[in-house]
Amino acid sequence: MEMCGSVGIHCEVVRGCLKTPSEELHDIVAEPEPRPNHWWNAVIVDGEWRIVDCALASPSHPKRSLLSAAGQTQAESHFFLIRPSEACFTHIPQLPEQQHIVPPVTNEVLAALPCACPPYFRSGLQLIDFDTTLLNLENLEMAHVKIEVAEDLECVAEVEVRGFIHDADGDVFEGGDVVRKPALAQPEWLGGRKHYIVKAVLPGDEGRGVLKVYAGKKGLMHSLKSNPHPLALALPLTHTGQNPPYDFLTRHPTPHAQRHDLYVAQPQCRKLVANNTFVFSIRQHPSSLSAAANAGPMMAGGPGSHSRAPSRNGAASPNPYMRPTSAMSNMSVSAAGSNFSAPSSNTSSSSSGNNGGHGNSNKPAKLAIQSPSGRIIRLVRKQEQMASSGKEEDGDGTVWETVVKLSERGVWRALVLADRSARWCVFGEWECV
Repeated sequence: MEMCGSVGIHCEVVRGCLKTPSEELHDIVAEPEPRPNHWWNAVIVDGEWRIVDCALASPSHPKRSLLSAAGQTQAESHFFLIRPSEACFTHIPQLPEQQHIVPPVTNEVLAALPCACPPYFRSGLQLIDFDTTLLNLENLEMAHVKIEVAEDLECVAEVEVRGFIHDADGDVFEGGDVVRKPALAQPEWLGGRKHYIVKAVLPGDEGRGVLKVYAGKKGLMHSLKSNPHPLALALPLTHTGQNPPYDFLTRHPTPHAQRHDLYVAQPQCRKLVANNTFVFSIRQHPSSLSAAANAGPMMAGGPGSHSRAPSRNGAASPNPYMRPTSAMSNMSVSAAGSNFSAPSSNTSSSSSGNNGGHGNSNKPAKLAIQSPSGRIIRLVRKQEQMASSGKEEDGDGTVWETVVKLSERGVWRALVLADRSARWCVFGEWECV
């Protein structure tokens, strides 16, 4: 404040509460006068209020690593001149007028907001239809969160809880270990916009946990064992009632198959019972890495067209009616790219017209299911344009399905053909028991 005053910048000191991803603030904000645990500044620059938190930007702050992935030798630039509407996700002023939000928001609402870290704003993520009731689970409910992302981003999610220990007398108390359980985060296209659908449950009967969503450039993650993306969003989960064990299917990163976005519609549970028949359904959409250079702007006024169709960087989003490039087929897989693949025999004549009128009834499926013994079961394209139904919630792209009776116990895998080679890549796993 003294430095700003010396150069004629209006500045004030703000006392309040700093919210970190794993911290509960309900007890603090419930008090008549919440106890401040952090101080920061508010300045006026170019006629607008901005938030400056020099302490949290410093690598020496003990809580900086919880909110930022910046290195230990550099300051976190996000905490300089933050908009008040962005700072309120982590900073709760003691005085409502120091929020510099018109009208001021109650402390209970600010505490209920998810903890948004710097990558959330840098990557342009946006929660869609968010409500705190989505995070308060009962019995067999699961958390279901939708996040809008840029075309070249991917998200990874997990649930983090404090482990419990049973002593010799049967008493249960919280231990010092942290238990992490993978959540199901899958890309889906709706109205020409890319979303990530995140589903999560708590590992056991802990009652409380944190759903953490990591975001970064698509293709950087090569293995489930190492996550290169920084933390973007943290949402507190609570659960009451019975919570039987449940695991989602394992989604593997596919660095060699980046020209499409795949959403496993069913089955989404990891364990499947043998000698039962299951419908394997995959939704496919060409990703921006392949379609942005080839697909023109979306058809004006057509199903799925949207006033927000252009992406955040100004480029048009991929055309949901355009077939993915032939890197997923057996026609031409040159590194320089090729023409769009031909529709299969079960595609209607109208769908063929949208794809340039090509035809090849012998073209194999691009997606498949592999049995534990290695048998390959091709998926068949069932629906060319999900958005053709006129319902935006149906999504964009293509539906691939196959019906399989699981007669083999072991690991069943979902396969997709690589971009530039005739090799299968594993993007999903189930366990038949």
